[in-house]
Amino acid sequence: MEKKTQLKAAFISVLLLSAVGATQFVNLGRANPYTHEFRQEGEVSPPEGTIPPTVSIFSPKNDTVYASSNFSLIFNISVAFPYISRIYYRPSWQSSNIEVKPKTANNYCINITDVPEGTHLLNVYAVQNGRVYTREVVAPSATIYHYYLSFKITGSSRIKFTIDVTPPKVSILSIQNKTYNTPDVPLDIAVNDSVSKLSYVLDGQDNVTISGNATLTGLSAGEHNITVYATDLAGHFGGSETIYFSVDIPFPATLVIAPIASVAVIGSGLLVYFRKRRKESGEKA
Repeated sequence: MEKKTQLKAAFISVLLLSAVGATQFVNLGRANPYTHEFRQEGEVSPPEGTIPPTVSIFSPKNDTVYASSNFSLIFNISVAFPYISRIYYRPSWQSSNIEVKPKTANNYCINITDVPEGTHLLNVYAVQNGRVYTREVVAPSATIYHYYLSFKITGSSRIKFTIDVTPPKVSILSIQNKTYNTPDVPLDIAVNDSVSKLSYVLDGQDNVTISGNATLTGLSAGEHNITVYATDLAGHFGGSETIYFSVDIPFPATLVIAPIASVAVIGSGLLVYFRKRRKESGEKA
């Protein structure tokens, strides 16, 4: 009897709980009977103080020279409110914008290939949509209409970089394949690119770093050769043709005349001395 009484009590409790739960669901449904619809009435400028998206470009880096025509465009977008409607970039070497599909994560990596040599600009844009609500209308059909004005606000970032895939061309302008009558020979150089290092090798000796045009000083008489090398900002290495030349320093005329004059003076002194000795000998004789 006690077990049957306990089973009946448990069954009645379950029924009561089910009834209460059903009543709560019904009440919740009745408490919020409306559907919501949003209706755009037009467009306006962004309200004062609206913060645009922030675009940060990490690659390529600004004012950097790259030795390859392929690279990754890496950037990030930070937003003040959630919805980004459009992302695109505009490279200066192309005539149109390149669209990028927005995604939930705001980090982007895009492979870019076949960029021509030269200095380029690249702009990345992010467009964000916003709304200014004007009024709400509750319709008899249990629908709330939200009327609003939309606006767009754009953030952007720009970088400048250079693609350089060609080694520099170096030319020696002042030294020719001939004989120079001086031990000091000017070295004038022409390079078709901005360089990070200039140097020359004379007669196969150690590499000598220079900042520009220079002078080869103290050259010995005989045959010489020189080659100039340049390293551009992208790290490419180029060299000039090797120039062969010679130095012939004439013997100074003053060095030849001076000993002869000395001998003449000394000879004259000896001649006077001998004549005097003879005269004294004759007198004694």
